[in-house]
Amino acid sequence: NYTDENDIETLKTHGWKYINGVKYYKIYHYFTDDASVYINTKYFTKKYNDMSYLTVYRVNSKIKALADDMQHTDDGMWYGKGDIILVNNFSLWNHDKYVDTITPMWDGKHNAMKMFDYTEANFGGEITPSDFKNHCSKASANTKFLMNYGEDWYTNASLARGGMYHKGHFYKVYSR
Repeated sequence: NYTDENDIETLKTHGWKYINGVKYYKIYHYFTDDASVYINTKYFTKKYNDMSYLTVYRVNSKIKALADDMQHTDDGMWYGKGDIILVNNFSLWNHDKYVDTITPMWDGKHNAMKMFDYTEANFGGEITPSDFKNHCSKASANTKFLMNYGEDWYTNASLARGGMYHKGHFYKVYSR
């Protein structure tokens, strides 16, 4: 997947070639004047496919998330019972002061109902570790965290496989 500030696009490899003895995959980008680029195959390895930093959680009871800013102000959002949130595991593993979360909308309930307005997508919130432990639980393996008008989603099962679903098809995600 190709990610920029505004969009996630699924791009496919179109063959490979060796350049100075190093193998590169050809990536064809249909949305920018049919341009293509060659990316070193080392970026398509397990090292660049580590999705273990994300987990899908379900909110079990209403909780206030602090704003995701330097001051952790109280003008964040409310997560309601049944909301599906994405959690940055580094904040859990490192025992940070706050647990980093992402919801697709101010009212995360829309994600649980599979309805949301993408113009308001992917807002973050901070939850204290004690509140997180008391109000959230890991979602089942196939619970969807929706993105991009609901065309893309993560599940804990897809994250364990190192990827996401795009329009119902599984894709590995690599980052560099």
